[in-house]
Amino acid sequence: MKKSASLKLLTVAAAGTCLLAASPLVSAAAGLPSATVAPASSQTAQSAVTVTSKEVNDKNDLYSAKLQIPVLSGMQDSIYQTKLNEQLESQAMSVLDDLKKTAAADQEASKTGGYEFRPYEMEITYAVKSDGSGQNGTFSLVVSTYTYTGGAHGSTVEDTYNVQNAAAASPLTLKQLLGSDYLKLANAAVAAELKANPDRYYPQDGSDAFKSIADDQSFFVSQGTVYLVFQQYEIGPYASGIVEIPVQPASVSAQPPKKQSLTLAPAAANKAGDAHYFVDAKGHVMVPLRTVASSFGYKVSWNNATKAAQVSSDQITASVPLGKNSYALTGKTPIPLTAASVSISGTIYVPDDFFSQMLGLNVTESPTGGNLTIHN
Repeated sequence: MKKSASLKLLTVAAAGTCLLAASPLVSAAAGLPSATVAPASSQTAQSAVTVTSKEVNDKNDLYSAKLQIPVLSGMQDSIYQTKLNEQLESQAMSVLDDLKKTAAADQEASKTGGYEFRPYEMEITYAVKSDGSGQNGTFSLVVSTYTYTGGAHGSTVEDTYNVQNAAAASPLTLKQLLGSDYLKLANAAVAAELKANPDRYYPQDGSDAFKSIADDQSFFVSQGTVYLVFQQYEIGPYASGIVEIPVQPASVSAQPPKKQSLTLAPAAANKAGDAHYFVDAKGHVMVPLRTVASSFGYKVSWNNATKAAQVSSDQITASVPLGKNSYALTGKTPIPLTAASVSISGTIYVPDDFFSQMLGLNVTESPTGGNLTIHN
């Protein structure tokens, strides 16, 4: 019974992305001979799409639900926006309805089956990866749906929506974003990650070995880079979680590029995302590690054995243990900074002085609590 409920969730999630496009709408990647997404057209810069949430909170003896359903406004194509909002709400409520029915049936079965019924849980959160502004108008949204239907742990599914914010909006595909060689580049990126961190993934000499990205491969776009998204159990065990792999073209060196600066806006309350920084309860400025490091040409990977992120270039490698205020360069004694690293919805955040102390970058904070600028 519990297994079938999980399968229902996966089916609903896949259906949600297919409504927007016949090709991958979730997170996938492939590439052009450049490290960032090329503009889809020569249109002028667009205003950012605003995303707020419609909250659904419900709790009883059968289940608890805490949903933050994204609601879009400000798209140029209001008709497309309405349909997308309807889809986002419909999908969320469909999963909730299934969960309610299955919970009720499971509770009844527990009375005669002699096992303890555990209340089901559901939570929906979201993150805006690209806000639809700028010349290319790329809007990228990730919706995370967590469900618990008894057993040792719950499960999470990520749906992603990638849209061209234009007068006639349309879904974006990997081929549009990354060119005709997207399949080759995407598979190469995955193979490189599997080789770099073999203990995190399924053995590559068995039946679960990775062969190729899927036709409907999930992806999102953040800071101009395309990230492949693999769901739980897709390329590794449950402990691997949801895996996000950036696609870098073969021509790009591990040497940091000539990027001069990156500006991050503050996150809205309780809406930290990998395109924003946030200030924690103790006043520490926390910055998305991968977003900033990869923007300056550093490779970011995960070492499952040490539970630490690795930030590397041709010159240095910095270790970022998750949840610990202990940061080290290769061959150097670990040092504390202003705060420990944290993970929120799969995004690792580090204090802003990580970039100045460990990577030698300059960090400028607005005196009025506005944008944060990191530069060479």
